[in-house]
Amino acid sequence: GIMEDSRGREALLRDAFGAVYTLKAGRLTDAKKKPVPGVSGVVKGKQVILMTEDKKVHQLNLREKE
Repeated sequence: GIMEDSRGREALLRDAFGAVYTLKAGRLTDAKKKPVPGVSGVVKGKQVILMTEDKKVHQLNLREKE
């Protein structure tokens, strides 16, 4: 999901194993608020773009409710 407040936008992400991550201010953190090394990102509209140190780009689109 994507949320927005006066400080900016942030995204809550869940991987295939159920682990939860937060993308806020360009930083990806795990459920224990530890930074995920080598990964940064940005929230654009209903899309999250994650980038790794080796320049790989992953685009995630927010799904509508099913």
